[in-house]
Amino acid sequence: MKYNTIKTPFGGFTSQVMIQGDLNAPGTFVRTMEDLFHDVLGKNIWVYIDDIFVFSDTFEEHVKDVTNACSKLQNAGYYANPKKSVFFATKLDILGHMIDDDGIHPAPEKIQSIMDWTRPESQKELR
Repeated sequence: MKYNTIKTPFGGFTSQVMIQGDLNAPGTFVRTMEDLFHDVLGKNIWVYIDDIFVFSDTFEEHVKDVTNACSKLQNAGYYANPKKSVFFATKLDILGHMIDDDGIHPAPEKIQSIMDWTRPESQKELR
């Protein structure tokens, strides 16, 4: 996948990675990953904007699923940044939600901020 070409005084430059501000880059990336992982999407892989989530029931299955995902990326000419990758996590904090063995829950700090709201004392405060 190539992204936008930028015209500079030194000639044209076509980025090899998604640059912030590229027109439709997030949507293009999601569509590309959905095409790449079409056979396992929703079973053990989820793609959201620029994140790829691999989840499994057992450690052995997870090794196999991560290996499969990395192979698919490599065969298509893509790679993951090791500095931004998290492997074998038992709990993830994603977009204000906690994902763990018990399912998906609101992040505790989000619930606490709602619990700490002051009770409105007047109609104006209620509005």
